[in-house]
Amino acid sequence: VLKGELTVALEHGRQMVYPEGTSFAEVFSTYHNGINSGEGELVLIAFYLGELGRNLSVPRKTEP
Repeated sequence: VLKGELTVALEHGRQMVYPEGTSFAEVFSTYHNGINSGEGELVLIAFYLGELGRNLSVPRKTEP
């Protein structure tokens, strides 16, 4: 986190907060959502590893 504060909300109600100057590994195999929880701008550096032709994420299915 280069600037600001990131909060990551997990599908079962747990939240993790990452203030400026911290680093983290993104969660996987669980639905999650990151939001800017600070008062100003949020700036992140992100590196993604993936495989050609495969999605980086899977959208959550909602019931009609």
